[in-house]
Amino acid sequence: MKVVIRRCVLGAILIAGLAAMNYFAPLQPGPVLFDLALVAIVAGAISVLIPLRLLDIRSRWTGLWVLAGGLAIAVLALSWPPSVHTVVRRCALDDYLPSYTSREFHSQLVHAPPTRVYRAMRECTLQEVKGFVPLMQLRMGHFQKVNVPPDPILDLMTRPGSPFLRLSDDGCREIVLGLAGRLWGGRSARFTTAADFQSYHEPGTAKSAFNFRIEDLGDGWSRISTETRVVGNDPVGSRAMTRYWRIIYPGSAAIRRMWLNAIKARAEQ
Repeated sequence: MKVVIRRCVLGAILIAGLAAMNYFAPLQPGPVLFDLALVAIVAGAISVLIPLRLLDIRSRWTGLWVLAGGLAIAVLALSWPPSVHTVVRRCALDDYLPSYTSREFHSQLVHAPPTRVYRAMRECTLQEVKGFVPLMQLRMGHFQKVNVPPDPILDLMTRPGSPFLRLSDDGCREIVLGLAGRLWGGRSARFTTAADFQSYHEPGTAKSAFNFRIEDLGDGWSRISTETRVVGNDPVGSRAMTRYWRIIYPGSAAIRRMWLNAIKARAEQ
């Protein structure tokens, strides 16, 4: 009876964890498979030393099998080939990246007119994005103090020297930013015009673009959304970018979600 209860509790924890992840990072097969593999790898590695009986891993030998299974699933998740999707034009983002191999989309209802939401989007700072600092510390591998500039995020991203380029900004409803290069290695190309970005097809590289888009719902309500797309410039770039995306997707999506929440809070003040 205790075994059944324990397994039910573990199942409930897993479901709750997936539900929480889905809120911040809508579930996608590749990233979810990779994240579950990481859990198995960690649990198996620990159980090789000390069997985690709470997880029904009752021997070091079983822990070794769990570790091996986690590694196999991680390899499968990272090697599963990407597929290309193409969209019909509906926003400015489609002009710059109409095809993609990976994508994320988030939206938020805001009780404010579009003009105020747009202003909040342009003025939102990193200090307002709750959870940004811990995520950056985790990415850098240490928990020392991170200096957060007071400037608006979009200004920081498009200032001289930044790898991001402002591709489009209609001044009221949508802004599109892009970057390209070997993004998985932190090596980005530099562009001066949107046409340069569109014509960039360096082999073994990838392009990424994201937007913020505001819709007027009437009666003082708006919807703000953000969509991110990535695509490789050739099969080598597509495979490398897809592997990288499946690793970073949960953190990227969480930042986007918290960013939208910060814009909503500023617009509704």
